[in-house]
Amino acid sequence: LQRLGERHGAAYHYGQKVARILMERGRVVGVELEQGERIAARAVVANADASHVTRALLPQSAHEIPTPSQFSMSGWTAILRAYPQQEQRVAHTVLFAPQYEQEFRDIFERQRPPATPTVYLCNQSVSHGVAGWEDGSEPVFVMANAPCEPAQGARDQALYEALRERVMQRLEHAGQRHERDALVWERTPAQLAAQFPGSRGAIYGAASNSQLAAFRRPANRLKRIPGLYLASGSAHPGGGVPLCILSGRTAAQNVVEDLRSAPGLFG
Repeated sequence: LQRLGERHGAAYHYGQKVARILMERGRVVGVELEQGERIAARAVVANADASHVTRALLPQSAHEIPTPSQFSMSGWTAILRAYPQQEQRVAHTVLFAPQYEQEFRDIFERQRPPATPTVYLCNQSVSHGVAGWEDGSEPVFVMANAPCEPAQGARDQALYEALRERVMQRLEHAGQRHERDALVWERTPAQLAAQFPGSRGAIYGAASNSQLAAFRRPANRLKRIPGLYLASGSAHPGGGVPLCILSGRTAAQNVVEDLRSAPGLFG
């Protein structure tokens, strides 16, 4: 994506945090970086959690973006360096909990990682063509559901350490783990929340607890804030890589349409 963007004239600046979105006379005019540098822009597409845009980046007078009252679940994720087994590991494997309903009671009612987690495995070599290691071991993505972080404070990290152990035990009992297998990377809901401010580590943004929940997601074009567009898993149409790409595409189309139909609004 970066190479494609550069071929079309995009410039990338990494490690530079946006402190706020700048507005003048009711419309967006650029962004201000954490170091104080200001970058003028005719349009700003925010690929950040919509809650963070509202609560931290926009002035109080410009709050149009709805913030969710309930957040979706999060997840503990990891990469397992998995060694060959007697049977070839398939692309996708799901180890369901014996009492599946109890998993959701743990997450949403008791607000804790599930006592018996359902575990999802994705063989990256088979499903995505990711190269393994020279000794024949393969990268396997591992995921277990968990509650998002609380609105205030953070959960005891020991809970995630215990969840990791329960996941590894489930893999072993299901014959999905070799004695030499080892985790080479992991990320907890707390780490997700820190990396994506405003998200509380929720993987799917606002909770989808009603038939209308999807239609209440923030729009990609904010009509009352000219020049500002949203493209993320917390905006329309939703979370997950395919939907995030559609979100970005829709935001880009909105920018082009607005530039063509009302160029005067963009300076």
